[in-house]
Amino acid sequence: MSTAELIHRTAHYDRTAALTLMPYAAWCAFATALNASIARQNPGTEAVLRPA
Repeated sequence: MSTAELIHRTAHYDRTAALTLMPYAAWCAFATALNASIARQNPGTEAVLRPA
């Protein structure tokens, strides 16, 4: 389950709880972008980035 789906499902039950998950979603997006950037900048990681 993705973070976006978690927030969407939670919003049906408790809007406040869903809103409190927004910083977590932002952090996940930032962490993903940061990891991708680091992987692109490291030599020798081409095999990891390309699907088999």
